Amino acid sequence: ERIEEGKVVFRYKDNRDDGKQKRCRIDGEEFIGRFLRHILPEGFTLAPAASTGVRVRYYGI
Repeated sequence: ERIEEGKVVFRYKDNRDDGKQKRCRIDGEEFIGRFLRHILPEGFTLAPAASTGVRVRYYGI
């Protein structure tokens, strides 16, 4: 959403609170760390969601 005074402000959907949209304000370094956790290592892919709705990371051979 925006950067102010070295902090990153972003919106997210809080599924623990009936899916309400909320805002979070964290340090830029913490934001980058959280963002990078969503990038898969080379060679890994996401398996399609099964009937459980859960997507699993796996190493494709």
